[in-house]
Amino acid sequence: MTLKLVRAPAKIINSLSVVVLVLAVFGTQKVQSQSLGKPAPGFKNTFGAATSTGFFFNKDAYFWGLGVDYSRLFADKWVINISMAYDQEISKSETNDNTIVNTITPSLAFGYVFTPKFVLGFGIGKGLFDDDNETGNLKFNKNGGFTVGLLGVYTLFQKGRHGFDISTGLEQGIGSPDLDITLELGYGYSF
Repeated sequence: MTLKLVRAPAKIINSLSVVVLVLAVFGTQKVQSQSLGKPAPGFKNTFGAATSTGFFFNKDAYFWGLGVDYSRLFADKWVINISMAYDQEISKSETNDNTIVNTITPSLAFGYVFTPKFVLGFGIGKGLFDDDNETGNLKFNKNGGFTVGLLGVYTLFQKGRHGFDISTGLEQGIGSPDLDITLELGYGYSF
């Protein structure tokens, strides 16, 4: 019994080391509004929708977002998630005016199911479309930033095919100093 207790934390530490290494190598532009929760018992797939909010540590700005996603359970312990999110970042300028930037971001996330209610994972996203340009119209942005994030998801309620979860993420921009924390509330329909 003692040997198992000693080995389990070592496995968790090794798993977290891999996640930290991936986060150090990659970077992203908002990995938000995704529901990385485990599908309901007896199902392998989930379509979901989520809403999110958060703030930046390095600038006077906050954001909110909406997203849709698809998750798939593999080997009863691994979850892969693809999502598409819309977010709006509101920041104060030096003249106290608000600057608003709208972004559409696809993302990919992987998670490990630690318990039936808790998933820990990481994700990467890229801001593909935004209105941070001279016309103020939503346009493809080939220079849109990458963001990586560490995600924790807790299932609040699950009945039949339906589930609600809450998640939080710590996100770091690649090539930018942006560091933010996000909080999401998601709904999933398992099938």
